[in-house]
Amino acid sequence: MTGCSRCQQTPGFSEDGTSKTSGSDGSGPTVLRAWGDFSVLDEIHNVHYVIDFSPSNSRILWANTPACTLLGLPLSKIQGLNLNGGNSIATQLEFSLIHQKVQVELGNVDKERTVFPGGKRIHALWRCSPCHVMLPECDKPEVLALITWDNVETGEKLDVSSEQLPLKAASEILRHMPSSSSIYDMEHELCPSIFMCLKTQRYFEGFKSLPADQLEHIDSVEKSNLLCLDKVFSSMIWEDTSEKVLQMEAIKNLQIGEEGINIVCRKKTPGKEDQDCQTWHKFVFIPVFHPFCSTSRRCILLNEFDVTAERTIRADLSLAVRAQAALQDFVAAVSHELRTPLNGILGLAEVLLSKQDLKMSKPLRGIQECGLRLNELVGNIIDVTNIGRGEMNLLWKLVNLNEVAGRVCDSLMRGNKVARGVQLINNMAAGKPLVEGDPYRLQQVLYNLLGNAVKFTSEGRVVVSAEWREKEVVVRVEDSG
Repeated sequence: MTGCSRCQQTPGFSEDGTSKTSGSDGSGPTVLRAWGDFSVLDEIHNVHYVIDFSPSNSRILWANTPACTLLGLPLSKIQGLNLNGGNSIATQLEFSLIHQKVQVELGNVDKERTVFPGGKRIHALWRCSPCHVMLPECDKPEVLALITWDNVETGEKLDVSSEQLPLKAASEILRHMPSSSSIYDMEHELCPSIFMCLKTQRYFEGFKSLPADQLEHIDSVEKSNLLCLDKVFSSMIWEDTSEKVLQMEAIKNLQIGEEGINIVCRKKTPGKEDQDCQTWHKFVFIPVFHPFCSTSRRCILLNEFDVTAERTIRADLSLAVRAQAALQDFVAAVSHELRTPLNGILGLAEVLLSKQDLKMSKPLRGIQECGLRLNELVGNIIDVTNIGRGEMNLLWKLVNLNEVAGRVCDSLMRGNKVARGVQLINNMAAGKPLVEGDPYRLQQVLYNLLGNAVKFTSEGRVVVSAEWREKEVVVRVEDSG
C-alpha cells in the first residue's frame, strides 16, 4: 500500500471496508472510519478503485465488490497491487501524468484502457477524479484518484497454451488500431465477419463475429445477428445504385495479391438512418488469407477511417481559395478602373504645366506629384494581385541605372521625404554600360530602399552607388542614420 508522505505508514483494509494501519514501529492497527465511506460503492454495479498514482509508489488502495468480481480476485489480492511493477516506461509516464492532473491539479482525466487479468481482456473507459481521504496519523486529507470504469467490454480469455496465441495476440493489436478494422470470410456464402475491432463492435452493436466453421451449429436467429459483408455495404450511402452493385461485385471477387479497393462515401449513423448523414468514411478492402485457419481461405480485411474532418477542411480551404481569387479579381478590376481617371488628371496637369504659367506652376506640380504617387500605389496593388495569381510579369529592356536613381532621388526631394540637413547623393557613375532589367521594378526597389534610408536618417547623408562587375551590377544604399 502507499505510505503517507509525512507519517510513512501503510493503510490496509479490514473485511468490513474500514482501514487499518500498522506503524513502522510494529504497533497495533489503528481503525480509520473514513475508509468505511467507500463501502457504499459495493452496493452499485459500476467498477470503482481508489488509486495513488504517486510516481515513486503507484498502488491500488481499494476496490469495490464489482471490481473484484470482474477481475476474479479477492480484495486482499487487489489492494496494495504495485502499478509500476511490470509496466512499461510509457505506462509509468502515463500514470505520472494522471498523478499530476488528478492528485496535484485536482482535475479529471478520461482514458480508454485495456487490461488482461489472468489473460482475460477487459476494455473500459477510465474516469479518474480527485478524492480527498484522511489517511492514518495525518493532520489533513490526502488527495487520491477515484477510478470509475464505464463502457466495460470483456473478451474471451487468451489460452496461453494454445497454438493460436500469436494469432489471438495479433487480433488484440488490431482491436486497438485507430482505424475501424474487421475481417470477412469470402469462402462462405454469407461472407461472415470472423473478427471486428472495438470501434466496429460499437457501430454494429448487437452483431457479432463468428468463424465460418461454427455457422453450422447456430440457428436462424443467431445468423441474423451475425455481421456480414452485406451489412457493411448497407451502412454505406451510395449516390449511384449501379455503382454500388459494381463495387460490391468487384470487392467480393478480390483475389490474394491484387490491389485493394478504396471507396470514400457517407456512412449511416446508427439509429438515425432516415436522417441526412454528413459523416464521411474511407473504406479500404484488402484481400488476405484467413488469419485463424491453416488452409488458404480467402478473406477481406476492411480498414475504415472517418475522413469527415479532412473533407470539411478541404471544402473550407476550397471555399477560401475561391473567395481569395474573387477578392483579387475585384481589387484588380477596381485598380484598373482607377487608373483611367488618374491618367486623365496627370495628362491635364502636364498640359497646364506646358503653358508656363508661373503662378500656377507650383500647385500644378503638386497635383502632378500626388498623381504620380497615387499611380504608383495603384500599380503596387495590381502587382500584389498578380503575384497572388502567379501572373507577375517583368518587362525586360536595357536600362540606364544612373537615370533611374536620379528620378528616385528627385522624387524623394520634391516630396519632402528628406529631412533638413540630410544630403541625398546619387553616386551612380555616368557613362556606364546599360543593364538588362525592368525599369519600373528597378525604380520601385530603389524608391523603397532610399525611402527607408532617409526615413531613419535625421542628419548626415544617404548615398546610392553601384559597382559594375563582369556579369552583374551591385547597387548599394548607405546612410548615416
